[in-house]
Amino acid sequence: MPEDVQDLILKAAEKEFAAKGFNGARVDQIAKEAGVNKALLYYYFKSKQGLLSALYERLINKGFTTLEFEKLAKTDIAHNPEGFADFYHRLLHFFEPYRDILRILMMESVKNEGEKPILELARIYLDGRAADVVDKMQEHGFHTDADRTQWAVTEFFTGMIPFVCYILFKEDVAQLLKVDPEELDTYFMRSIETTHLRSHQTEEK
Repeated sequence: MPEDVQDLILKAAEKEFAAKGFNGARVDQIAKEAGVNKALLYYYFKSKQGLLSALYERLINKGFTTLEFEKLAKTDIAHNPEGFADFYHRLLHFFEPYRDILRILMMESVKNEGEKPILELARIYLDGRAADVVDKMQEHGFHTDADRTQWAVTEFFTGMIPFVCYILFKEDVAQLLKVDPEELDTYFMRSIETTHLRSHQTEEK
């Protein structure tokens, strides 16, 4: 099945990118690891950049299917921020194993030229699945700006980017501050609750 072949290629690509970074990764090695010829790899993914984009898309799709967004949609975060904090903890644990892929995403995005793979994460806010969850959450006290462009900007720059940076630098910051990484999670969540979460809480009249 083509899906199985593509999955083998993507697993091999993730391994190669994690070990060598984007520039160091070799398509020949990815094809060899996947047990396919290079022509077939290019048939499905067109280029090394195409492989990386497909990895991000697969990661996002996996997130939608495993992070229980429906549970979050039923959480009354206006009066129960612990539910939102619980979701963020699960989000951290989900993304931490993909730290190397996120690092490549950031490094490639800050280059002066070329594609900006960080936009793969920004596209989450254009995804109909995300809009459906937000609509359901609004029924339980979850506030978002009526202007969906403003909502996407708030989510991306005050939620997504700090979150990705935390995953990338968590170990280094924990060492610098001489605290246990798990303890640092508590500090990070406290910051999220006093900044990003505020944008989703309806002000009391």
